[in-house]
Amino acid sequence: MSRLVAAYYTDKPDPAVAAQRVAFARSGHNGSALHRSFNEAHALSLSQAICDYRTREGIYGPIFVDIDRNALSVLAFATALEVLETNGAEVRVTSNDEQLPMRTVSYAILTYNRGRSDGLADGIVVAAPHERPENGGFTYIPRHGGSPDIHATRWIDTAANEYLRWGPSSVRRREYGEAARGLDCALRSPLRRHAAIEVPGPNKSRASGFAHCRHGVVQHSLRCSCRKRARFSFTRA
Repeated sequence: MSRLVAAYYTDKPDPAVAAQRVAFARSGHNGSALHRSFNEAHALSLSQAICDYRTREGIYGPIFVDIDRNALSVLAFATALEVLETNGAEVRVTSNDEQLPMRTVSYAILTYNRGRSDGLADGIVVAAPHERPENGGFTYIPRHGGSPDIHATRWIDTAANEYLRWGPSSVRRREYGEAARGLDCALRSPLRRHAAIEVPGPNKSRASGFAHCRHGVVQHSLRCSCRKRARFSFTRA
């Protein structure tokens, strides 16, 4: 586990190597931190590309985010939150301890968008492919709740690879703890599943130091004592 976490944060993909670039299709992008095909740089680039795509398409409603129980998914979610919140997206997460089927996330998007002509919602699912649970995956769900069309996937793929080539400094982000302050206790649920996962803490390098809250998992500034109600709970179809 520690090797996987270290690889996610410290290994840098080479955009000149095809296997290490973003390959975003209708099923999203997936890869391994150990093979430099799903590292922090990929999650940053994909998150920023999706934010840019939302702006391009005039999507200004909430973005529903669901994650699974796998290690890389938790790390990628923390990275995505840094970018989504910084870009002004209203992030809504599940309030229970289980990953929801993608169709249920789609249902939540469609339910929210029903009767609306603007301020529409879309979603992201951060989950490993079923055949490779040790990998990480990043899937986009458009406002219509189905799979993204080829124009969307090509646009996101191109933009993400540009950000990958330009490097992390080209991405609009802020530290995870600061980004997480706008969320509620529902955020703890998916992160609390991984007692062995450490998220980099304050004033420590991503390569060498970690900090914990009292749950033993989440970065220091996540409000573990918060008592606010969840902003939204996905509804089962």
